[in-house]
Amino acid sequence: MSERRRYPRVESLNLVSVGEVQESLVGVARTLVVSEGGALLEMTQPYPVHTVFRLDLALGGDLLSVHAEVRDVSAGDDGMYQVGVRFTDLEPADRERLEQFIAERRPSDDEDE
Repeated sequence: MSERRRYPRVESLNLVSVGEVQESLVGVARTLVVSEGGALLEMTQPYPVHTVFRLDLALGGDLLSVHAEVRDVSAGDDGMYQVGVRFTDLEPADRERLEQFIAERRPSDDEDE
């Protein structure tokens, strides 16, 4: 089966601080999936599609600060919301750190055999 995604994704639980960019958004979330292009967040409240906010994303010992735009929202059975976001302004150094983080967590081709 071919992967239609633009960027590879890895399942990864990371704490995220959600900060204000539009209106007064403040909260805490965690990632479920991370890619170079965005993330799937688990949050206690939904945000409308196209909402933009600042994320402080903990990746191991690194902290990435990035703006993100909400692309998709779905409610879970547990009262939590899954919020898909697209990163909108990754600095080159942050992109490299994110690429390295993902590469370290991707299964190797040897594991598929």
